[in-house]
Amino acid sequence: MQSMAKELKARGNKTAVTRSICGLLGAALLFILFSLNVFKLPRDIIARWQFIAYIMCALVAIASTLNWVRAGKNSLLTGIKKFCDTTPNPEATMMRLEKTWKDGLDFNTGRIDNEYIIYLPGMTSKIIPLKNAVWVYKDVSKDFKTGVAYIHLFICFDNNEYQSIAFHNHDAINMILNYISENRPDIAVGHEKETEKLYNNKDMDGLRKYARAKRSRI
Repeated sequence: MQSMAKELKARGNKTAVTRSICGLLGAALLFILFSLNVFKLPRDIIARWQFIAYIMCALVAIASTLNWVRAGKNSLLTGIKKFCDTTPNPEATMMRLEKTWKDGLDFNTGRIDNEYIIYLPGMTSKIIPLKNAVWVYKDVSKDFKTGVAYIHLFICFDNNEYQSIAFHNHDAINMILNYISENRPDIAVGHEKETEKLYNNKDMDGLRKYARAKRSRI
């Protein structure tokens, strides 16, 4: 546990530093742009700029402080502990997650092995057990107004519930899908009409059989 705790703390500190530096640089750049009136704004707006600058700096300072508070408390490990506390044996679960962290596949924003996904979005952590998972797939949607693409990994379970993880690019999701495809033949990988039909019909045994049969043909 100590190894994972130290690595998570270092990871949280690095994220806090990065966010703080980016925030301060962004605030300084915006201050300079307005001071030089690069945007050719009216004089009355420029006159009020000093007040706006104070508010902006205060917000950046608050955000930086919160980042460091969360890093100091090791919020990444705190989230993992909270998950462990929901299980029958928190200590055993924590030891098992330590193994996932040490021996699992590193997909940059977390780790995965045969039983768990440890996902670390920013200063938070999320644990997804794969014990009852029956289907995983990638979904890409696009906001036509902004043009922003949203990439999600969906993990569906045998009780017809699911969890989703948001990513900024395809690489991490592809690594996770490839790992599951190679190590968990009982979990269907990829979005197909047949898998969707079996899942919607709540035929979980049929879905597992379909996944195994498809792997055997590869």
